[in-house]
Amino acid sequence: MVTLGDRRRKTLQSGGTYGRYLAASGGKGYLTYVSRGTLFAIRFDPEKLEASGSPIPVLQQVSYSAMFGSAKLSFSRGGLLVYKSREIDASRVVIQWLDADGKTQPLLDKPGLFVNPHFSPDGRQLAVANDDSSRFSQQRRV
Repeated sequence: MVTLGDRRRKTLQSGGTYGRYLAASGGKGYLTYVSRGTLFAIRFDPEKLEASGSPIPVLQQVSYSAMFGSAKLSFSRGGLLVYKSREIDASRVVIQWLDADGKTQPLLDKPGLFVNPHFSPDGRQLAVANDDSSRFSQQRRV
């Protein structure tokens, strides 16, 4: 992490990439990051700029690039998560909803060459780009 005011650097968690902050009630939240294909979360206080506790593995087999420090996931403001699994054929992607019990449900009828998933600000719609020139981008309420 680098503070913008004084450009001071601080390591919050080693060995991770694609860090994101998720706000929670009480003014604190979670710092999430990907390490070797596993999404982790650790308690984070944005006022003190400090992580606390032990990292918790949240999800395995997340598609990521160690070379570029990126991961194929996105969070809505409300904390909903969309991601690409490393287990899925890279040429065709199935867009699925993952519920709190760990069960998945397809959101679109057919697999496609979907990229850049993003939730709407209210978290009720998902927009994806489609790299397949025979089809247009799609949106679906979640």
